Amino acid sequence: MSQHGRAIKVRCFIHSSEGLYVAHCIDLGLACQAESMQEAREKLDAMIRDYLLRVSEIARDGDMKAAQQLLNRKSPTSILALYRYCQLRIAIHSGVESMFRTWRESLQSPFATQ
Repeated sequence: MSQHGRAIKVRCFIHSSEGLYVAHCIDLGLACQAESMQEAREKLDAMIRDYLLRVSEIARDGDMKAAQQLLNRKSPTSILALYRYCQLRIAIHSGVESMFRTWRESLQSPFATQ
């Protein structure tokens, strides 16, 4: 994820919990919730972009160690396990409507030269 001038990919998924949709970016340790799947995805997309913008500001200010630590922040093991479970369910029930959604975001690396 830290290569200069390249896009980075982050793994994301949404699941329903207690009447809400919870969206996670497991590679950055970010999460949000909303009343609809679409709203949860939009909120997480905005959160990821804001987070990476902040990381790029920190990098531009010269604190590469802090920026690198923020890019290497991962979700807790329980969330990673839930992500793997969702992937497994999707693989088993491919073609069947599922309460889980996974996707990957390709975003500009905060270390890209501008």
